[in-house]
Amino acid sequence: MKKKLSGRLREKFSDSFVLPEELTQERAELYLSGRQRLRLDNHRGIVEYGAERIRISVLGGEICVEGKSLTIDAADPQTLLLLGEIARISIDGEV
Repeated sequence: MKKKLSGRLREKFSDSFVLPEELTQERAELYLSGRQRLRLDNHRGIVEYGAERIRISVLGGEICVEGKSLTIDAADPQTLLLLGEIARISIDGEV
């Protein structure tokens, strides 16, 4: 059974073991490979999905990917893999 740590406990755990903030604070991480492949870790769900725009909810806001022939190649509760001709990535909020 998977449980989430409370904010204060998460901070103490992170400080004690010197873990990267991304692992303990659930902040979004983007990995862009050329203009055709984007991996997004620590997402909170898909807000909008289309061939020219994909909007994704993340802690503190949204990430919008625009381009042509965009598809979601793989998805699990934490990671999305987007493929297509990526023209623009915008971030709204305090991501």
